[in-house]
Amino acid sequence: MVREKQNRSSTDDVHYFPFHRGRVFGKNAFMTLHDMRVFDGAFADSPSARNIERNLKSCKGVFVSWRHPYQLVREQFPRGIDRVFEVPFPAMLPRGSEEYAGRGNFLLYPAATVPHKNHEVLLDYAVLPASMPVVCVGPENEPGFSEFRKRASRLDRIEFRGRVSPAELNLLYSECEAVVVPSRYEAASGPIIEAFVRGIPVIAADTPSLRAQMSQCGGDAPYFEPSSADSLAHAVGVLEQDRDFYEMSARIGGSWYDGLSWDQTAQTYIEIMSRELS
Repeated sequence: MVREKQNRSSTDDVHYFPFHRGRVFGKNAFMTLHDMRVFDGAFADSPSARNIERNLKSCKGVFVSWRHPYQLVREQFPRGIDRVFEVPFPAMLPRGSEEYAGRGNFLLYPAATVPHKNHEVLLDYAVLPASMPVVCVGPENEPGFSEFRKRASRLDRIEFRGRVSPAELNLLYSECEAVVVPSRYEAASGPIIEAFVRGIPVIAADTPSLRAQMSQCGGDAPYFEPSSADSLAHAVGVLEQDRDFYEMSARIGGSWYDGLSWDQTAQTYIEIMSRELS
């Protein structure tokens, strides 16, 4: 969509790079930076970090969709903050026709089984005698998933369903008690966005990135320590005790995301490009 609008504007001499991992080139280069995890100690990747640093220095402008990476890039590269712009985009999965009914007595976690998504704490939580059932959907990636499957086979309160269709995912969203997001790092959590636009409450890991996401959209959630099943159990209890508040918080966050559109995002990109080149 950015390229379509670019063809109809005065920015046809711009090189736009929608992903930050490649090398940017051209005198009038703009880039979308999706996250800064390669600068984080737990996920550090020096070659990728150096590539991002080179790209940031050579770009006329850098678009960052989410609050946490936006804050980090401004802190990490203060001399370039006048070329960094926060421009969010809307939910990737359109809501289905199903209305959120809730009270399905299960927690939903839609995420690939990669290390930072932190499925381990859900497996630990499923051992607790009073835990709520957990349904995990998404790509089942190795290394890691074989061990998850082995552990889950011995438990009756967690299941991994693998990839599901958009229609199946929308149905799960409509039926779940809440969406749980134990991820240790996200630029912004897609499941939180998708939950909020459907009015579904969220239980979230207490990490700077997820708190920044809540701050950006105006929503809220009960938080838990991402390595503690007991902390997760406590957060589930907090949600159950004050469900009306967290459903309202989900609707507030959802209304912010509903105010975004791909057309609006693309138009903002073009306006910034034109301004920076003038």
